[in-house]
Amino acid sequence: CITAMGNLAAREIVELYEKRDTPEATARSGAINELRLALQTLPVIPALKAHLAQTTGDGSWRNVRPPLARINATE
Repeated sequence: CITAMGNLAAREIVELYEKRDTPEATARSGAINELRLALQTLPVIPALKAHLAQTTGDGSWRNVRPPLARINATE
């Protein structure tokens, strides 16, 4: 989803846009796409929150409320 990625990877997307005409643009685009593909294989809200916990270093982002369940680190 373009909106979710715009929120989760805003910095990376801006960098991709700014360097769109460089050889590294393909690699940057691929990294953003890999994140999107990984997130879409998991339950949406727990996956987004796990990603935020990892990128911010704040484990409280992993907290979810029933009926949702926290995803584990290996997912």
